Amino acid sequence: MKTKIIQTMAVIILLLSCKENSSSPSNQSNFIIPLKIGNSWNSKITELGSNGLVISTLNETDYILKDTVIGMHKVYCMKTIFNGIDNNLVSYGLNKNDGLYSINIENGKVNEYLWYKYPCKVGDIYFRHGDTVKVEATDVEITVPAGKFRCVKYHLYHEFPSYFYLCPGIGPVKQEHFEYDSKGKLYMNGKIELISYSLK
Repeated sequence: MKTKIIQTMAVIILLLSCKENSSSPSNQSNFIIPLKIGNSWNSKITELGSNGLVISTLNETDYILKDTVIGMHKVYCMKTIFNGIDNNLVSYGLNKNDGLYSINIENGKVNEYLWYKYPCKVGDIYFRHGDTVKVEATDVEITVPAGKFRCVKYHLYHEFPSYFYLCPGIGPVKQEHFEYDSKGKLYMNGKIELISYSLK
């Protein structure tokens, strides 16, 4: 389960606290995640049992390491570290007019996937690497250890539902992941919460 959450997080955060007061989606930036060398986000990953008790926790640090060129695009490289251990896990992305894109190369071909649509409105639906994503809210207040944030809420329809809360101009604030227990009841089996961040 822990491996599943870590893998999901590494891919989804991909490229990747406002002030103590609430921050609104319209402040600071036109981008859902600000991609600039030196930006960093520290989060806590919590694995939960079907009884709601904590099974394990893990610290995650994501930071923009550098920029480079892939295909015709200048992209940003994000490095992800778990519990202070560098496993050379990197991902690439760029901001376009319609949102944040994940960039990769497969069999010599450059692929672009819209990861977080932004600007967006409630009810927007798009497809992300085989999965369906729906914008469920554009101004929901989320409280995490880093503070209060005004966020866009994305619902990822996969084998199990997941929710992603991002504050425009700040980036990822919270994630919630669900699965079914032995009785077929849906429960939250994992969450990721922003602890601190630094924007250049």
